[in-house]
Amino acid sequence: MPAPLWHWQYFQTRPHNLKPPGDRDHYNGGIYANTWCRTCITSCTSVMEQEDRKALEDGVISKVRPQTKLLRQALLFVRPISGRREAFEAHIRSCERIPPEAKDRLASERMRTHSLTPDSGNRSEASPHPALAIIYNSLSKQQQDEFNSDLCKLLIANGFAWHAINAPETYRFFQKWLPGATLPDRHKLSGPILRTQLEAANTSMHNAISGRLATGMSDGWKNVRRNALIASMLSV
Repeated sequence: MPAPLWHWQYFQTRPHNLKPPGDRDHYNGGIYANTWCRTCITSCTSVMEQEDRKALEDGVISKVRPQTKLLRQALLFVRPISGRREAFEAHIRSCERIPPEAKDRLASERMRTHSLTPDSGNRSEASPHPALAIIYNSLSKQQQDEFNSDLCKLLIANGFAWHAINAPETYRFFQKWLPGATLPDRHKLSGPILRTQLEAANTSMHNAISGRLATGMSDGWKNVRRNALIASMLSV
């Protein structure tokens, strides 16, 4: 039996007394268990406890919620990740709360792995990709938002299906070449991220035609799934 991953000291599964009926607490219904970052859970419960104590002092509530209830609520607020090595490492790189020794150990392991790869020195000289010191840094919020925006445009421009973002090969590709980015799932990509792009497109169009004469054309049809679609074009 292989040794347990060292990553587990920074992550936890749902306690048995809080498990849902049927014990099917698996990430996206797959084979890996839902797991949570211990530091994120601790931070969330601490914030809620402080809010309860403040509400108790103000006379809004009669008592502070017990730790079990706080933990149950934190498990709802904090987004779970898949209980596998790749997901652990992606979270360790991006999480701002996780202890720095976890990031240091992960970076050390990755550097050691690359140093053991044959001819790694020759390839690094000719490689057009960013240096490891840059590629392993977590993206800032602004960079992550820009990454999400460009990723959404990429899928639309190439006609890729939204569920392609959840494919294992897609996940492995981004974890290999851009591990500092958090890959959004298809629901987020086709939901709030897409809506943000639509709002930006509408604003851009409004600014482009404001105060000018424009000719508009539109057409509507239904696809094979009987979804109503509309295409529009403006000439200024």
